[in-house]
Amino acid sequence: MDTNGEILEEKDKKIAQLERQLIEFELKEARQQIAATIAVDHNSSSFSLPKGILKYFLKAGRLKIILAIVILVFLVVITAVGIRLIAGNALKQNSITIVEQVQELATLATAKAHTKAVIQEKDNKIFSKDISINLPGTKREILFIVPGTIIAGVNLKGVTSRDMVINEKTKEIDITLPRAELIQDASLQMDKKLIYVNGGLFTGDFKLDDGFDLVAKAQEQIREDAISVGLFDTAEQNAENALKGFFKNIGYKVNVTFN
Repeated sequence: MDTNGEILEEKDKKIAQLERQLIEFELKEARQQIAATIAVDHNSSSFSLPKGILKYFLKAGRLKIILAIVILVFLVVITAVGIRLIAGNALKQNSITIVEQVQELATLATAKAHTKAVIQEKDNKIFSKDISINLPGTKREILFIVPGTIIAGVNLKGVTSRDMVINEKTKEIDITLPRAELIQDASLQMDKKLIYVNGGLFTGDFKLDDGFDLVAKAQEQIREDAISVGLFDTAEQNAENALKGFFKNIGYKVNVTFN
C-alpha cells in the first residue's frame, strides 16, 4: 500500500511539474508575440506614415525655418535702424554743437581797414554865394583830409547745420560760408581832420556843409579804397583761418567754400 501511495505521489509531482513548465512556456510565447507586435507597430509608425501626415510635418518644418529667417531679418533691420537713429541723433547733436562753435568765432572773421580820405573841391563864390563865372578873387580850392576806419566780415552768426557736412569717419567738415560784406561802414575821425582853403578873397569862412558834402564823399572814398586793396578777401581769409585753426585743435579738418 505504501509503495502504491508513493508511486501515485510521484506521478502527481511530475504532473504538477509538467503543468508549471507548460504555463511558463505559454507565458514565454505570449511575451514574444507581444514584443513582436510592438516591434511591428513601431516599424510601421516609423516608416509607413500616411503621405498627407508626412507632407504636413515637412511643410510645418519648412514654415518654422522660414519664420525663423524672417524673424532674424526683422531683428537685423530693427537693430540697423536703431543704430542709425542713435548715430543720427548723435550726429545731429554734434552738428548743433559745431554750429554754435562756428557762430562763436564770428568776431575773428573780420578785417578792419585804416585809411585816409583826401577830397579836393573848388568853386566860385562872392560872399558865400555861388557864381557861374570865374571872376578874379572868387575862385576857391578846398583840400579836405580825414582818417577813417571800415570793417568787413563774414557773417558766421547766420551759419546753420544746412551749411555744413560733417564726416565723422574722416573727421572732416565741409562748410559753405557767405561772402564777406561790410559790417561797419566808414567811420571818420573828424577830430583829426585837416582842411586847407586856397584863394577866395571874397568867399568868407569855409564850412563843412558849404555845398560840397565833403563828409559823404570822404566816406565813399574810404569805402572804395578799402575794398580795392582787398578788405573783403582779408575778411574771408581770416574767417577760414579761424575755423581751420579752431577745429584742428579738436581733431577736425575743415574745408571752406564761399558762396
